[in-house]
Amino acid sequence: MEFRTKLTLALPLALALVGCRPSDDVAPAPQPEPAEPAAEKMTLPEPSGPHRIGVVDFELIDSAREETFAPGEPRRIPVRAWFPARSVSGEPRQWATDEEIEHTIRDFSRLIPISEARIASLTDVPTHSYENAIPLDSGPVPTVIFSHGGFGSRQINTALMEHLASHGYLVLSITHPYLSSGVMHENGDIVPFDQGLADGMMSWAGNPDYLAAFTAEDHGLRLEAHLRNTETFILAPHFLIWEQDYMHVIDRLETGDLPGHVQHLLPMIDMNRLGTFGMSFGASGSAAAHKDNRVKAAVNIDGGVFDSDLYDVDARMPVLVFHADGSVTLPGYTMRPHSEFVYEPLISAGTRPDVIRIETAGSTHFGHTDYSLVPASVREVDKAFDASMGTIDGQRLVQIMNDFTLHFFDHYLSCLLYTSDAADDTPSVDLGGRR
Repeated sequence: MEFRTKLTLALPLALALVGCRPSDDVAPAPQPEPAEPAAEKMTLPEPSGPHRIGVVDFELIDSAREETFAPGEPRRIPVRAWFPARSVSGEPRQWATDEEIEHTIRDFSRLIPISEARIASLTDVPTHSYENAIPLDSGPVPTVIFSHGGFGSRQINTALMEHLASHGYLVLSITHPYLSSGVMHENGDIVPFDQGLADGMMSWAGNPDYLAAFTAEDHGLRLEAHLRNTETFILAPHFLIWEQDYMHVIDRLETGDLPGHVQHLLPMIDMNRLGTFGMSFGASGSAAAHKDNRVKAAVNIDGGVFDSDLYDVDARMPVLVFHADGSVTLPGYTMRPHSEFVYEPLISAGTRPDVIRIETAGSTHFGHTDYSLVPASVREVDKAFDASMGTIDGQRLVQIMNDFTLHFFDHYLSCLLYTSDAADDTPSVDLGGRR
């Protein structure tokens, strides 16, 4: 049943400057030139689960599919996996390595400029995950597959990945060459996103026919625009390719056909407790779930659905949907949810207890990522970025996503029923019905 969380919390950043004045009878010592202040770093929240976290990268090659942008070459799908660990050693992995900062994070700036202050805040940021880790040896665990949004990268929701892994989940984040920022392959190849696609998408952003899907007052006009976009939007064909990427990863998990250095993950895979989730264009995971009966539940983090098979029908599986606050997403407009016409028949929309929709006040589309954790001091000097993050405190928004996603998957993959303990003012979570 549809419910909304209207949570508007502000956590102002207080900066205290303490001065020191020498005594009147002592000549002040010469003072050096003031040093450039160190960049304040993004901080990932401490995962709340009982388990330490391991992380490993690998790549899957789908020899049966030709790469659309490289004829004659197979489709390659880089994967990052987080898992509950029995023990860890060494230093935690960085949110983004120096190479990823250079080739992945900076690559995104070809689409939307990224200030040097923001890049500095993302550099040398430790996660809570370790590459030197021994997996938990308690048998199969719930297994979920994630995808970032278009032109994003596989670390963009690390806080959520770590939260799930700390609670006993095997989490795989996949990325998609040519429609992701600076994909780094195992053999050293670096594939930037396709500029033609990016330019085409940006030109569509101001197209009134496209925007009608989210801004028209009339329900019929919005539905008509959504269905038209599934056929004509420049990225729509790639949504179906991303669905196939998800399903190829599922195939490989089912057969156990993983690279040698990640064979230790095989005992953890539970095909009976399999879920998909994704942010933005990663809503392709919910479309894949609808078509693949091996998937038991799906989460859509403020994503549009560019597959007409999901419109005006009952989704085959339970779905949790996060919506951004339409009143703060685009100045001058009240934006309607990206996925308001999918997962349920229109005539009975809002009546399925296992299709759960959450709108969080003050949240924006880009805010549903780790970027919402960038410090306030950086947002103050990067006004364009600040405007794209909304008004809700970033740590709070991440907590909401973590809490609801975990409880949803716990309930529908493992038949557990929990109430939220995120904060005293967070409503209890009943994933079986109304809130």
